[in-house]
Amino acid sequence: MNSKDENKLNTLNNSSNQSTSNNSERFSLATDQTSTLQIENDVDYLRVSEGAENEVLSNHEALISAPGLVDITANITSTILGALGVPVLGTIVKLYSKLFGFLWGATPGQDPWKELMDRVEILIEQKLTEYARSKALAELEGLQNIMKSYVDALESWQNNSRNSQARLLVQQRFVVADSHFKKAMPSFAIKNYEVSLLPVYAQAANLHLLLLRDSQIFGKEWGMPQNEIDIFYNEQLNSLEKYSDHCVEWYHTGLNQLKDKGSSAKNWVDYNRYRREMTLAVLDIVALLPNYDIYMYPMPVHAELTREIYTDPVGSYLPYKGNFYDVMSWYEMTKAYRQPTFQELENLIRKPSRFTWIDNLQMYTRKRQSSQYEYYNYWVGLVLKQSLISASEPNVIITSGEITSEKDRFDFSFYGPLPIYKVICNYIGRYESSLVGVNQVEFYYLVNNTPEKQEYKKDIVVMQQSQKTIDSTEELNNHTLSFIESFDLYWNNKNEKGGTIPIFGWTHHSVAPKNIIFEDKITQVPVIKSNDGTQSEVIQGPGYTGGNLIRGSRYMGNLTITPPSSKYGKKYRMRIRYAADSDGLLEVQIHKNRSTYQMPFKATMKKGEAFKFNSFQYVEKEVTLETFHAGIFLNAHNGLYLDKIEFIPM
Repeated sequence: MNSKDENKLNTLNNSSNQSTSNNSERFSLATDQTSTLQIENDVDYLRVSEGAENEVLSNHEALISAPGLVDITANITSTILGALGVPVLGTIVKLYSKLFGFLWGATPGQDPWKELMDRVEILIEQKLTEYARSKALAELEGLQNIMKSYVDALESWQNNSRNSQARLLVQQRFVVADSHFKKAMPSFAIKNYEVSLLPVYAQAANLHLLLLRDSQIFGKEWGMPQNEIDIFYNEQLNSLEKYSDHCVEWYHTGLNQLKDKGSSAKNWVDYNRYRREMTLAVLDIVALLPNYDIYMYPMPVHAELTREIYTDPVGSYLPYKGNFYDVMSWYEMTKAYRQPTFQELENLIRKPSRFTWIDNLQMYTRKRQSSQYEYYNYWVGLVLKQSLISASEPNVIITSGEITSEKDRFDFSFYGPLPIYKVICNYIGRYESSLVGVNQVEFYYLVNNTPEKQEYKKDIVVMQQSQKTIDSTEELNNHTLSFIESFDLYWNNKNEKGGTIPIFGWTHHSVAPKNIIFEDKITQVPVIKSNDGTQSEVIQGPGYTGGNLIRGSRYMGNLTITPPSSKYGKKYRMRIRYAADSDGLLEVQIHKNRSTYQMPFKATMKKGEAFKFNSFQYVEKEVTLETFHAGIFLNAHNGLYLDKIEFIPM
């Protein structure tokens, strides 16, 4: 957007969008798989666009949340979510075409793979050697050529399905493509650069496993002997384990390396950026890879990602009078403010918990009298009320910051949960007035597919000689606001508050507000969407599951479900994904005492052992769901970790 400079004395009354530094931060969230969550934050990705100003500000970090990494990976995840199960040939061809556009660029000059590498170099402050980069890019170029040839053959076979030569050609090119992946994958895991190359590795692994899935879908039609089909299936399972373990191991290695770098606020910001962007680029993909097994998932799949990620805390100011090119973020203000420590900031992140929707938000305001004529009203505290799935009233309450006598309340549950897809903040920042704070916030959501908003806006009066608007763009895709926290900054030389900094948490839009069981597709319901379960503990997901786990200890919770209303007595295979460090028994009651199922489970790991891909296994029972079946009650012994329940129509 354009920056504006007014070189004249002016008085601004009741105008929060014309403060000394009029900083507009937008969190814009898509409600479909093709639109985009934009986080416009002038401390994140600064652009000034008049004359010589049209460059990234020299003293500020560039590409704090790079659109390349975020857009590419979020679009890929949404595309995959829409094509799980056993798609028809035409859908598979379209899927590959979309993925190629994201990964190799839809227009000349685009190089998304290079963007992925560049972004991780910034996140972890480690540059790839010229050899490692050149080797990886060369292998990727080879994969592009090989996969394009394969998809061209697929498309030709689609148009000439009875042509034996077309059928033979696609089989031959499949074998060549598989061989090339096996040769190329080590180039994306070069020793000492495993973290730097991790998003590239994850995306290449995803393509390879999609390719191997094709052999199970089409192998017989291609004329493959059954023993060859079985060989490729075993290779798919082995590669799934290998790729998943590699991604999770090196994700945590990189995260721990950043944690060990220091205890400052800036160290935490770097740590949180890595966690957010590598979740989007790597862990979301890992969570979906098991769905490529067509024998486990022979029909369309409804899958959900319940993990939570956090955008950067909101706040910056202009440190020098009249200098509109020197913008500092709150974590750079070390001379002026006492900074929170790494651990204090990490404590603001929500502890592992059951899934909740935002029900209502109470925002509290404080007035700061800067001079005889100048004053600011800004957001200093909040009470956030959240509801568990299908809860009749809010049952999770978060209180943060300063509670004052001036309160504004915003409800987001008029007709059930209203997913907030966009938040726009205007924040105040000026060195002379020594304040960092937010005095205008807009929350956007949909009601019957119609965009609506609620607004927090407070008075501000500022006298100044010049004014600048600086905008920036940071993008994520397809997320819903799920959590809000805040912290205060205080002056170094006195115990006086210098401002309040909010932080927003987001979850993936694939999570449905109700656990509706489909009759024509496999429904995956994460167990953390249960309520109650006070005798069990929610633990941090290890990276394989797309969300947190529930550790068993007797009663583990009630999972409220909505069975299909058009079928009476619909039969399903109820399959539960779990890990366990001892043998035990899981008891599942459907609709209280209506039906009880005893499900023995075997240990999948040793006590104290870290989770691996094969730590997660399945137990299943055939069940009948009636229209009045409203809940599933889970009871288990210690040592059981539940991921999700799957309902497979019979």
